[in-house]
Amino acid sequence: MKLTKKIFLRLSKVFFWLVILLLLLPLLLYLPLLYDKNFYKNILEENVANYTPYQLTLDSLDLNVYPSLKVELSLIDLKTKETKIQLIKLDKIIVSIFVPKLLFLGKLQFDEISSSTGMVDVNSILENLPKSEEKEKVPEEESSVDIIQLIDTRLRIVKLELSNIEFKIKKFSSKLENDLLLSKLNIKYESFRDTSIIIQLGFGKLNLDLAGNGGISPERFDPKTINLILQINLTEAWLNEFSNFFKLPNGIFANSSKVDLKLDINKSKESPEINSKFAIQLNSIGFKQKEGGTKFVGPIQLSGEVLYPLYTKNIQTTNLTLVIPNYFHIVTNSNLDFSNGFHGRINANSNYIYITPILKLTETFSSNDTKVEKPNVEAKKTSTNLNMNLNLNYNIGLISYDKYKLHNFYLNTNVQNSEIEFRAGLPKIAFGNLLVKGNASIKNGFEVKGNIEAEDINLENLTKEFLGKKLAEGKLFTSIRFETGDQVGDKDIVKNLLLSGTTTLKDGILLDQADILYPVRFLNKLIPEKEKFNSNISRFNSIEIDYLIKNNNIRVTSLDMQGKVFNANGFARVGLENPSNDIDAKLTVSASLAGGGLKIPMNYNPSEYVPFSIDKVWLGSVYAGMIFGGPMGAMIGSMLSENANMTIQKIQNKAKTTIDEKGKNLLE
Repeated sequence: MKLTKKIFLRLSKVFFWLVILLLLLPLLLYLPLLYDKNFYKNILEENVANYTPYQLTLDSLDLNVYPSLKVELSLIDLKTKETKIQLIKLDKIIVSIFVPKLLFLGKLQFDEISSSTGMVDVNSILENLPKSEEKEKVPEEESSVDIIQLIDTRLRIVKLELSNIEFKIKKFSSKLENDLLLSKLNIKYESFRDTSIIIQLGFGKLNLDLAGNGGISPERFDPKTINLILQINLTEAWLNEFSNFFKLPNGIFANSSKVDLKLDINKSKESPEINSKFAIQLNSIGFKQKEGGTKFVGPIQLSGEVLYPLYTKNIQTTNLTLVIPNYFHIVTNSNLDFSNGFHGRINANSNYIYITPILKLTETFSSNDTKVEKPNVEAKKTSTNLNMNLNLNYNIGLISYDKYKLHNFYLNTNVQNSEIEFRAGLPKIAFGNLLVKGNASIKNGFEVKGNIEAEDINLENLTKEFLGKKLAEGKLFTSIRFETGDQVGDKDIVKNLLLSGTTTLKDGILLDQADILYPVRFLNKLIPEKEKFNSNISRFNSIEIDYLIKNNNIRVTSLDMQGKVFNANGFARVGLENPSNDIDAKLTVSASLAGGGLKIPMNYNPSEYVPFSIDKVWLGSVYAGMIFGGPMGAMIGSMLSENANMTIQKIQNKAKTTIDEKGKNLLE
């Protein structure tokens, strides 16, 4: 009992003296102020002047000691002692330390560290830092982990706040046109596991707002242990304020262009993945059109979600969207892995792509680019070894070019190292289907092989939609095989193209320029009115055409028409190098009516029957059309050519003249 009483009395004495100490401490700190209210202010100014190359001027220093040791400085002015360069000028600085925890060996707790309204000249501070002699470095016994754990257990900041402070930084670089204005900085530090921050920053017209909280394990100082929630908003980022940092292509200007950004970053300590959601908008950008005048594009929008697992070379995107109104729209979802070569899967979708304005935009770039002559280097075969695996699936709702529109285009591509497999098509073109499939190799140059299949194409709908006029009726079926051979360097792919195909037209009629029997129409002029055919002479049950492109020649190896009124059979050949003179076409027309017995041979070349000329523009359009749609495609290509009407009219006029002169002899 006596021992317990003694222990209690001793503990009471210890507690008593601690209380007395806590009560006397404020008095001890206040005693100098009873004799001189500027005691601490003068000591601080004198020590800065005596021991540093700077001169500090304070308007006042106020001291409070309980329950927190609080120092408040007013009108702080820090200059260099000799040159009188102003480094810092602030209205107020407040530092407050919670005394009881410090006395009882608890955490060093800052209740407040704050400063408001003023200027910090960062350039001048760095230029006027005192030069210290280099000392031999002593190996640190304590590791960084130990220091971090010490800070984590011994420090707490309840409030760190800066407001309305200008940081002068323009001298850092001649490219900087503005200084930083820190409107607000607020930090709360509980521990390495729990920290929050708020920043409001201005740079010229630009405003940056950042808010977040997170932490990291002090025991395992590793990015995988980070937990983070961060929101960043960037507004009023006018591009002309940053024009010193980048150069726009010729013809592009951004004087009235600004960027807005929203970014959310999230990482939980349970997951090794960083998830970022972002949205960027460029309000407008202007370019000078080739034909004159200025056009503005915008708003340009880029948004999406990116997932990045730490310590990997893998990136995943979700709904990565790029939109340029009246130009194109694309959304992609992808999984890309760069750990061992490149492996990826990309699914893309576009609501629309407008080709005409895109071409005008590219013309602007090309017309202003400086052309540099490339040295004439002989092409050599080089073996390309790639470590690549890519699967791309792309769907486009609408492709618009001029007045032509294609709906529901799809493309599937699979790349395995240097081998490419592709499949593309239009499932609803003129109520039919178009499919292009094949493979390519880039291992030793460039080589492509493939097939084009078109089935059940409605000719009436096709000609109305793409030519603006009904030129045929019936159904179109096409099967084409093509290959380029091994292309190296600047070889002409057309000259090395091998193409063979068959086109079938069923149960229809050819009208106007599409009519392969157009020269035979003179019969209706020779036959009396009462006995004219009451059906179009080009109405057919079927037309089958086999064709081949090889050795720089287009060959129609077989044309067989089974018509309602006339049958036709023939072939044609055109040399691509000299199409005006290198042409040969033969067609035999016979009556399909019972007992008709009429046969009309027609030979087309520069010297026989109907001498006509073909310009290369028209031939190129016909050739491209044949590749994608057989004879019907060739007819469409012909109509799209800007010189097609003139060429066709020449043929018709010359045919008409010759037929009028020799028509009776031919019939005999």
